[in-house]
Amino acid sequence: MNLKYTITCPVFDGEKLWEMATVTVENGIITEISAGGEDPDEGMFLMPGLIDGHVHISEKPQMDMLVKRGVTTVCDVSAPAEIRNAGHKLNIVSSCIMAKGDVEDGAQHVEKAVSMDADLQASLYRHRQREKDADPDASAPWAVEMLDTSNGQKLEETISKLKNVPGIVLIDCPGNLNDRNLEHVYRAADVAVIPMSYDADTIDATGIFVKAFKTISPAKLIFVPNRINTSEGKAEELRQRTQTTEILGLIGTVTPRIKQSVVVKRYTTLYPLDRYQSAAVEHPFDRIINELNIKE
Repeated sequence: MNLKYTITCPVFDGEKLWEMATVTVENGIITEISAGGEDPDEGMFLMPGLIDGHVHISEKPQMDMLVKRGVTTVCDVSAPAEIRNAGHKLNIVSSCIMAKGDVEDGAQHVEKAVSMDADLQASLYRHRQREKDADPDASAPWAVEMLDTSNGQKLEETISKLKNVPGIVLIDCPGNLNDRNLEHVYRAADVAVIPMSYDADTIDATGIFVKAFKTISPAKLIFVPNRINTSEGKAEELRQRTQTTEILGLIGTVTPRIKQSVVVKRYTTLYPLDRYQSAAVEHPFDRIINELNIKE
């Protein structure tokens, strides 16, 4: 059965606005758009479907609501198989990064940087969500998505495809070795940036982590002395700091320290650093950028 009809209304085709056009639809597909027309259909306006770049869909009514509101494509990083394969009008891209095409089909394009939160506490991801909730209209300079580490095989496949993504993929991992599946992340890493401090417990923990890490990964190591209190320190403590820096320098790069300050605690994932924040991290960040050979 051939179902053919026309609609007369204003049309925006993605490039230009037609004040009035006649749209021919045949079997659910637009086959022709011509300028002008008589007897316009009241309340009609035709435009390309909207894309929602961050949703979480768990049931079909959500999909129906999105389509009703003009959304034809969404990106859901955690959409279950029954949702992705529902055969719904809504096109679901199940991507773990800001990419054209989903991770299961291979990531094809990414902005300059994307961040994946592999920590069960999801501190980075939740921080971004709070900022977006407070300022929904803010434009995110880089993506922050969750990386599910519960399934080792799927994680290995995802990491393999992330390796082919042009740009920088930053994966925020927990500061422990409890999750054995993180071996897939460590093994694939090109560089490991390791925050640290100079108290005895942290130095010991850093040494244990590095020893285990080096058994499975050839990644370059960058140590970042973080939130260091520069107003305290006896002569012996300062000597130990110097000695620790020298030892770590034998196996990796030690950046200039980041001093403990309020401006460092007041970090953001949405907005540019203010001048005080920039001053606080400028030298260590410059060292990291130099080590990664990043160019503007």
